Amino acid sequence: MNLQEQYKRLFKGRVGTTDKKLVTEAIKFRTESGLDEKDFQDTVLMIHKGATGGDEMVDEIGDELGDFYDAIHSSGNKELIEAYAELREAQYEDPDFQAEAAQALLDIIG
Repeated sequence: MNLQEQYKRLFKGRVGTTDKKLVTEAIKFRTESGLDEKDFQDTVLMIHKGATGGDEMVDEIGDELGDFYDAIHSSGNKELIEAYAELREAQYEDPDFQAEAAQALLDIIG
């Protein structure tokens, strides 16, 4: 199982690795970030669904996704931070671009 798959499992609460560093990172992320993973995933799914349907998700990306900024950046996970930043930067792009960026983030968080 590659590192991305392991992190997805840990992110969802299904620890399936003996990699101490990965487990420590996931625990630290959960306890220190204050991120509610379900709310985060639901928000990204809502953005993806709207953008896929042709809606410009400007407010949703700016406001609702913005609520998770501190928690995501305190995670220390570069891949997650980059995908999150790409979706935030897609705020004023067309819905197709927003949907692609949301999908990239969903691919990381499950």
